[in-house]
Parts: sequence; structure tokens; C-alpha cells
Amino acid sequence: MSARPATSCYASPCGRVTLYLGDCRDIAPTLELASGDLILADPPYGMGKEKDGVMNDNLYGAKLDAFLLECWKACRPSLKDSGSAYIWGNSADLWRLWYVGGLKDLERLTFRNQIVWDKPPSASPCGSPIGSEMMRSYPHGYETALFFMLGEQGFKNNADNYWDGWEPIRLYLETEMNKCGGSKKWKEALGNKMGSHYFTKSQWSFPTKEAYEKLQAFSQGNAFKREHDAFKREHDDLKREHDDLKREFYANRTFFDNTHQGMTDVWDYPRVTGLERHGHATPKPVAMMGRCVLTSCPPGGIVLDPFMGTAPTGIACIRTGRRFIGIEKDPTHYATALERIKNELAQGDLFLEHKEELNK
Repeated sequence: MSARPATSCYASPCGRVTLYLGDCRDIAPTLELASGDLILADPPYGMGKEKDGVMNDNLYGAKLDAFLLECWKACRPSLKDSGSAYIWGNSADLWRLWYVGGLKDLERLTFRNQIVWDKPPSASPCGSPIGSEMMRSYPHGYETALFFMLGEQGFKNNADNYWDGWEPIRLYLETEMNKCGGSKKWKEALGNKMGSHYFTKSQWSFPTKEAYEKLQAFSQGNAFKREHDAFKREHDDLKREHDDLKREFYANRTFFDNTHQGMTDVWDYPRVTGLERHGHATPKPVAMMGRCVLTSCPPGGIVLDPFMGTAPTGIACIRTGRRFIGIEKDPTHYATALERIKNELAQGDLFLEHKEELNK
């Protein structure tokens, strides 16, 4: 597929918003490499709504998977290796994309949640009332998103994804335990199931002060040479070293902040109705997109939306102090998005004013 440049591009004077008219498979590869913090994608669901203006929505099954995978491969180089992504869709299609379509096997990814948007149904799958005898399944009262992070994100590491930065402390603990007769002597010293994780790479963890003092007490009568008692470093000193390493450990990990709302993976937002739809068949609430942005993109970071629509995510980024790159293939939706973005920017920085709304 030969790349086709954007037929229109808008860059805001403040540098916070860039909009492209074109196909994300053509535009995304031209973006700065490893610059984005979050991909927030609301792609076609395969619901047959092309007649309603949803481009590529008549793709189903393997064809939908192939399309979405093409889009992901085009967008991925612009995302930092510590970035994260939300991909919205129907549950069955998203799980097929993840497990069968090949998304999870492209590189090491950490699946975090299936986000459920709990919303009242507008109609049954066949367009009949919920109680209609024509229905052959329960009507959908939700939409879903796959939320995942790039790389390995586990804190309690297994041996195959162990962070070598912990080695100075782990080796100290292992060496001191060997002075007391070997690493397996932890059972005598601690008498708990967690003890083994202080000395090996498998699910390594830092010992609590209580556990460490037990190791110190055990060493008094069990070190091979009594004049060289083990575990001579104090726990507070060891913990300071651990905390310094932990800061380094998290510095290169994916941003995630759930403190602003403390939400679960089930989100309650009403449908977008009336004029707030801005002529789009399947718009997402600005506040819900703001929730994704606040949680998974650091302040001042970059959000890429490859299926921008009428830019609800862009509005959320402006209101929360994030930068936004939006790509939209439909000229009508692009024009609407451009107008909305310009109007929003003209109102100035509304983060503080809208923070309460986004936190509902």
C-alpha cells in the first residue's frame, strides 16, 4: 500500500493540537517516532453502519481483525515503549483481535482491563423494543475497550521478566543467607511462605522490617563464622537503597494514575444525544474520554487518536492539559472536529473549570 499524505492538516498556534485529514495507515507512519504516551482508538466496530457514515464499518471477522491490525502497526512506532492503549469495540471482536487476530503476539504487551461502558440500550439488535418476541439475544447495555500497556508491567517479577536493577539488594540477601547455611534456611528463620522470594529472581520482593529483623536474629547463632555475623546492614539503610532503585524502576514504566477518581473497570456514562452528537453516528462522551486521558497520559503528554471522529478525545485533552494528535478519514467529521477544537482553544485553558465535570 503506497502512502497517501494528509489532504488537510491543522496545527494549533499554541502547539497543543494537530489534526490530519486522511487514513491513519498513511498518516501515523509520518509522525515522530516514540513520541506519544497514549493511543486512544475508537475504530469501526463491524456493525454495518457505513450507510450511517461510519467508514470501514462493513468489515467483519477476520477482515476486521486484519484492518485493525494494519492500523495498530501503522500507529505503534509513534508510541513510546512505555506507552499504553485503549481500543474500543464489541467484546467478541476485541477478544478475537487479541487472542486470534494476533495483537497480543506482535510484541510483549501487558493486558490490564476490559473496560465496560455501562449505558442504557437504544434499541434491540433487530431494532425492536427490548421485550419484543423477535429478539434472539439480550440487548447490549454496554460497550467495551481493551486497555493494555506496552512491555512487561508486572511488579512482582517472575524469573523471565526480572528487572536486573534489583540485583545488588537480592545478591546481598542471598549472600547473607548463605552465611547462615544456605538460602533454603529461610524456613527456619522466617517460617512463612514468602521467605523464598527474598533470595531468588522468581517473584522477588523486598523484605519487611519485621522479616529482616528475624533474619538478623537468626544469623546471630547460625553464621559460619561468628565474628562475621550476617545481615549486618540495618533495614532502614537497605530500604533507602531499595527506594532509590524503585524510583528508577518506575521512571521507565507506563504512566497510570487512578487517584483522581478511584474508578473500577465499569464506567457509567449516558449516551451522547441530540446536538452533542455533532452529526456522528457513534460518538463517545467527552467526559469518558477525559477519564482515559487523565489516567493513562501524564500532564503535557501526547494522545494519538487514529479515528478522531468529531474529536471528543481532542476536547478532553485540551481540558486536561494534554497534547492531542487526531486523524480522521471522513471530511465531514474532520471539518466538525476542526471547528470544535478551534472553539475550545478559543475559550482558553479550561482544565480547572472542567475538572469536576470529568471526575463525575
